[in-house]
Amino acid sequence: MPSSPSSSSLSAPSVASSSDLTRSPASTTSLPSLSEGSSSSSSSIASLHSSFAVRPFEHLAVLLPRNLWKPDSHATRCDAFACRLRFSLLERRHHCRKCGGVFCHQCSARTTRLLDTSSLDFLNPPKGTPLAVYASPEAPLLSHRVCDGCYNQIHGIPRTPLPIPAI
Repeated sequence: MPSSPSSSSLSAPSVASSSDLTRSPASTTSLPSLSEGSSSSSSSIASLHSSFAVRPFEHLAVLLPRNLWKPDSHATRCDAFACRLRFSLLERRHHCRKCGGVFCHQCSARTTRLLDTSSLDFLNPPKGTPLAVYASPEAPLLSHRVCDGCYNQIHGIPRTPLPIPAI
């Protein structure tokens, strides 16, 4: 059973099973309608909580439109503070689909499910609600490349402190 969304503990992030990560937007068409009465919509949300693992900060897993990404011409180094690797012909630039920053392959090797809200009436869904509730052909929920910082934020993984250099 996934942890409750109201849990404030960040030490044990929810982990989605492989079947949850491979669901396509087409498989969400059988979800119960939330436009029914309030009691049935709350039971619909409760049934979704049991079928989908809700990440601690799932409401932040939103796809950033391409026009808001950092331009390649402004990126000569990896945006990760601890990395700062210089881009070259051999070291390619990779955009994080959540924050729009430009990262090296090592700092953006993870993928996670992001909701495309460009056709929805809101930017971020309410906290504690599975993104699958809003997934549709107009607002797909697909796996996208994200930087390590955004992945850790969405999955509730605490930041590891940077090493303090000895003086």
